[in-house]
Amino acid sequence: MPTWFDKKGSDSDIVVSTRIRLARNISDVPFPSRWSEEQAKIVTEKIRAAASDDFEFLNLDNAPELNKNSLVEEHIISPEMLKGKNKALLLSKEGDKSIMIGEEDHIRLQVISAGFDIEGAYKKADALDDMLSDSLDYAFDSQFGYLTQCPTNVGTGLRASVMLHLPALRMAKRINLIVGEVGKLGLTIRGLYGEGSSSKGDLYQLSNQITLGISEEQTCEKLKNIAMQIIKTERELRKKLLENNPDELPDSVYRALGTLKYARMLSSSECEDLLSKVKLGINLGIIKEVSDEKITQLMIKSEPAHISLAEGRVLSAKERDRVRADMIRKVLDEGRD
Repeated sequence: MPTWFDKKGSDSDIVVSTRIRLARNISDVPFPSRWSEEQAKIVTEKIRAAASDDFEFLNLDNAPELNKNSLVEEHIISPEMLKGKNKALLLSKEGDKSIMIGEEDHIRLQVISAGFDIEGAYKKADALDDMLSDSLDYAFDSQFGYLTQCPTNVGTGLRASVMLHLPALRMAKRINLIVGEVGKLGLTIRGLYGEGSSSKGDLYQLSNQITLGISEEQTCEKLKNIAMQIIKTERELRKKLLENNPDELPDSVYRALGTLKYARMLSSSECEDLLSKVKLGINLGIIKEVSDEKITQLMIKSEPAHISLAEGRVLSAKERDRVRADMIRKVLDEGRD
């Protein structure tokens, strides 16, 4: 099945992906934390019937753990979908649109695109929302908007986010400053998997916090404008970093590439750090023999569940480290430009 990270997106030197997520609930049915198994089945069937034939259905209650964890690593489902029962997924055949059923809300529909594409991702999410609303009776209040289990999502129910690669901002120790500044504007910067997660490989998720008293379009526009400012700052810092370290920085990124090419054991955390350095080197024009798209793909495919899935069985940490190194050596050898 195609995946969003197989494609090259706009501003991919910094923006890894764009995601639009909408939270929706069916009226007169308790939220997932309170619904019965029978109510969950009824809601699931209603959503399946409302979706087009373009979507494939996956009952997460019966799915293998490796498959579910790989979906988390691809950001198709949230870590919350690994907990509890009565959870399902509708995934488009293109791999870019999904509908989580039974997460915090009845419906968490989302669109994820490679690179910087807020308008395009929102357009697809809005069309998907319209399709579902044609046959589903959403819980909606004329004063408050869409009703959701968590009060922070009431209103538009929209979470718009971009995944940013920010090694220069991190090295300049300006991440905390950025976090404070965007917080004043109703946005937040979190780790790789959103709320409660940490940054891995210099990847940070910038998203909106406010969903009440602001339209979906206004939210997307604000996110776009703030993201563009962060992108500009990161690019400026990268240039200064290279100017101030004309020997040390190329040495660092080529050492990282050399380790990836020849290591026989690679832990997940070490791999994330090395891939981040190589991606920086590629986008500064230091490394030319490896493509940026290849590195972005490896950021996903080198994750633990993907490594075990490639082998067709659950691997120990030591086995994963060996298989990860083998896989990366092979991919880099095949991916020379």
